[in-house]
Amino acid sequence: MLRGKTCFWGRDGFFGCWEGVGWDDGAAHGNCTHVWQYAQAHARLFPEIARKLREEAFGQMTLLAYAEGGIPHRYKMMDWNHVAFDGQCGEILSAYREHLNQSNQKWLNEWWPRIKKATDYLITRYDPDEDGILAGAQWNTLDGNLSGSTSWMGTLYLAALEASEKMAVLQNDSNTASVYRTTRLSGMKKQNESLWNGEYYIQKPDPMGQSDYFNGCHIDQLLGEWWAGQLGLGPYYPTDRIKTAMNSLVKYNFRANFRGITQAPRKFVDDDDAGLQMITWPNNGRPKAHMSYADEVMSGFEYDAAATMVHFGSVKEGYMIAKAVSDRYDGRLRTGLCPSQWACWGYSGNPFGDDECGKFYARAMSSWSLLLVSQGYIYNGPEKIIGFDPKWQPEEHASFFTGAQAWGLFLQKRDKGSQKVNIKVSWGNLDIAEVRLTVDPDCKAGLSGIQISGKPVSAELTQDGNKVVLKFEEPVSIGAGKELGITLDLVK
Repeated sequence: MLRGKTCFWGRDGFFGCWEGVGWDDGAAHGNCTHVWQYAQAHARLFPEIARKLREEAFGQMTLLAYAEGGIPHRYKMMDWNHVAFDGQCGEILSAYREHLNQSNQKWLNEWWPRIKKATDYLITRYDPDEDGILAGAQWNTLDGNLSGSTSWMGTLYLAALEASEKMAVLQNDSNTASVYRTTRLSGMKKQNESLWNGEYYIQKPDPMGQSDYFNGCHIDQLLGEWWAGQLGLGPYYPTDRIKTAMNSLVKYNFRANFRGITQAPRKFVDDDDAGLQMITWPNNGRPKAHMSYADEVMSGFEYDAAATMVHFGSVKEGYMIAKAVSDRYDGRLRTGLCPSQWACWGYSGNPFGDDECGKFYARAMSSWSLLLVSQGYIYNGPEKIIGFDPKWQPEEHASFFTGAQAWGLFLQKRDKGSQKVNIKVSWGNLDIAEVRLTVDPDCKAGLSGIQISGKPVSAELTQDGNKVVLKFEEPVSIGAGKELGITLDLVK
């Protein structure tokens, strides 16, 4: 995707992004914030590109129209100059991600004033009473203005507040951190109380209304929890309710096939394929006028929902959704789909590029989040912290990981009475001061041995429940071709 028409790198250094690919050129211009905030793969594989995109976005605050902190959802396009609420939150969360994916704090120090201004803009425009409940028109990725309070935008707002709080603390700005924390804690309580219907989270629209979904079961009802899980933040709602909501999403929105079901306005899925519908209204509660694209099926959204399921323990259900998407893009040609260049050009099935508003659509890079939650990956480059809590096959797990200046393999094997972990660096250098692991519940962990490519090193082990932390006396650096080996003794 980065090598295709979806992206381009100008001679002046500008990195440009379309949403997807049209017939003759890119489809939907301007580094669209509300689409690209879903993409994760590029940022984990190429952190420099991600930082470049953040600098381009926050750099627009030099324009008089955005001096108060808003980021236009399409780059410097005066005909599309309004702010997308979800895109604004995504830029803030992405900034925190970019900070974590570095080896020091220099980038954050430089860009924090604009990140702060972007967060303050959210509060001033959408939450002036600072109670964590949103109001007013919120332009978003479904090409309309949402109104009032929703868990979709609400959790995204809470995640942006927490990320900004973390960054404010690093900047020794305790007053700002306190405002963000107080607003977030209020929102956590009030959103959870007002938006839960017993099965899933809904919308409480403003009296005048906008492009709303009311009591619909929305695929992105917990989008902020998805973001938070990748950054070591959250959760914002009770975990039992999160899991219930995700199971309700499967119950009401998953289709084993789409025979007899109208996909409108665009048909992306063959009638014989499975998928997760965007919005449904259980118990015949569908309003006559509602948010656009409710009856569509789009992989970028499906991936984030699947990852949220895995993260909160609904592993089987999450992988079922992921497999449904994978099966649709298995290399077999599907025809008879929406013929528009703002869709899938009439056909689908290419395993190397998902469809939405054009081919090779950027939102589908949300799929990387499935790797992160499957391995339970936590990484903080400046603080030299790395951690794993595998949801996928924790008894014998192997997966790829990336760091600020390294990539490699994580392996974990549990035998009776022991747990062995290997962090192998294939390229670059991985600096580590602290390793975080998870053991079986009810197990007491002891450190049997820790070494770098056979050479013993010293570390202190602490345990809280099933969470184990290993802190080195001095940070260690693991170069290409070397590995960190850890053996834990487990006693029940």
